Amino acid sequence: MIELPIGVRLRAIVIEQRDLPAYEYVNAIDDVDDGLPWYHDIWNFVERGEFPAGATRKDRVALQQLAAQYIICGGKLYRRSHFWNEMPLLVLLENMGIEFPTCFTCC
Repeated sequence: MIELPIGVRLRAIVIEQRDLPAYEYVNAIDDVDDGLPWYHDIWNFVERGEFPAGATRKDRVALQQLAAQYIICGGKLYRRSHFWNEMPLLVLLENMGIEFPTCFTCC
């Protein structure tokens, strides 16, 4: 047992057992609706390097890490994959006369 100094107040820990999964009790995710698509902040950061207004330092770091996984090419937002790492191969194949969609060769 823990000994506490006299006059220290502690809040009780409430443990509840529920019948539904925890994600069904979370309403905060659905409450955020600013009329913009989910990728709006990523797009702005990748295209212009701008952070959303009121972003904390933690939000900025998270957005930088998330945006590193995306690329804008041909006016569309794409998620990077192993395919983007093979750009020298695509350039070589393109020089041989094999054409690819512009979104794969412009970046």
